[in-house]
Amino acid sequence: MGANNADHQLLALVEVTPSSLHSMGVEALATRALSIHKEATTRLTQLAPLNVTQANVGELKTKLDAFNESKEAPRTAVAGRAAQTSALPELIREVSGLLRNKLDRAVNLFRRSNSEFVAGYRTARVIVDRGTGQKPATPPTTTAVPKPPAP
Repeated sequence: MGANNADHQLLALVEVTPSSLHSMGVEALATRALSIHKEATTRLTQLAPLNVTQANVGELKTKLDAFNESKEAPRTAVAGRAAQTSALPELIREVSGLLRNKLDRAVNLFRRSNSEFVAGYRTARVIVDRGTGQKPATPPTTTAVPKPPAP
């Protein structure tokens, strides 16, 4: 259609190869698809002989909307994880307070009747620091002891 009318702008818009699609960023791809949708909408009567219908153009718009929603998903997921991570210290303090102030006191009620249970509970409450494998910033220095001369 663009070639028949010498519409170079339309030809440039729809000239798309798989490699050019692959090299486009998501924003450029969405912008290009939206431009194609707008052109197709305004030229529906001219596209009818090519079997392009209103349903086809509507399907393109639906897919474009879904793409625009999904392209934000990774950024939204990262922001959500960051918010959850930043909430962890407060939640840990809250849970530690519940354990210390409520559960530890309730377990003490069983000291006489079930001392084995209380001992197991206290053992389980001990936090074992397994370390993170970090090495000291500077290794300790050792002084070499000189060997006496051989006789």
